[in-house]
Amino acid sequence: MNDAWIQEARKLGGANLVDVITELRDGQRTIIQQLGSIQKENEARDSSIAQLKDAFPANDYGGHRRYHEILIAQLEEQRKFRITIKEKFIISLLWMFVIFCGMAIWDYVKSKMVGHL
Repeated sequence: MNDAWIQEARKLGGANLVDVITELRDGQRTIIQQLGSIQKENEARDSSIAQLKDAFPANDYGGHRRYHEILIAQLEEQRKFRITIKEKFIISLLWMFVIFCGMAIWDYVKSKMVGHL
């Protein structure tokens, strides 16, 4: 039965027609195989997209983004607060040092003045 079409094609167009039909058939098979693998890739991609969508509560992509923006803003505020605390602490230490030095100098001057009287 397969040979019947070859004989008919040779009658109509010769060996070249058989070659053309064979190439078309082989090309069609290749395309079908490629479509099958593309379909499998698409199914895998669709599955990945579905899993990604499940990561967002109620498919609220904008709300999810806003939530992260709020978290980022809060972390930035905490960072600024810590920097402010450190700055205030360092300034306080410097003032304590200045006052300590002032008191030490005052005691020294006072002891020298009492010693000369």
